[in-house]
Amino acid sequence: KKLELNLLSTFQTGDQRYNPNLFDGDIIEIPKLVDKKNSLENISNNLIPDKINIYVVGEVNQPGMYTVDSKTSVQNAILIAGGPNNWRYQPNNIKLIRVQRNGEVEVKKVRFKENFSPNSSKKIALRSGDIIRVNKNLFGKSSDALGTLLNPIQDLYSLYGVYSLIND
Repeated sequence: KKLELNLLSTFQTGDQRYNPNLFDGDIIEIPKLVDKKNSLENISNNLIPDKINIYVVGEVNQPGMYTVDSKTSVQNAILIAGGPNNWRYQPNNIKLIRVQRNGEVEVKKVRFKENFSPNSSKKIALRSGDIIRVNKNLFGKSSDALGTLLNPIQDLYSLYGVYSLIND
């Protein structure tokens, strides 16, 4: 059975008439595109979005959700979030957290390089909903722990200073 399909109509309207079932042994022949105006790049509701939402959290200057170009790299996403906090982040322990379609969580360990090449062949493509976590180093963890311990003591010392001024 020979059938001519209009996949462009299927993409644009969702019409399933042009989406036949395929069976073992079927042969699919795709002719060369002659009409450039109907190419996938020119469809307004393309399958690949222009912008995606990602989250950059942890030891960056401005953590949060960002709407970025779909071709943004992990390196650029960190820089968009204000860059890493110097002295507090681990450049070799940055995690890309992605929830797969089946519900599983995939965690990839990536490295932040300050002098990176934007055309690197090891570039990881980001997807909408990805989370980039910039982890603390030992200095960051230690300074946070010391701050937690010393803040109550500092408050008591300030209260003692006020009490001393009042009694004088």
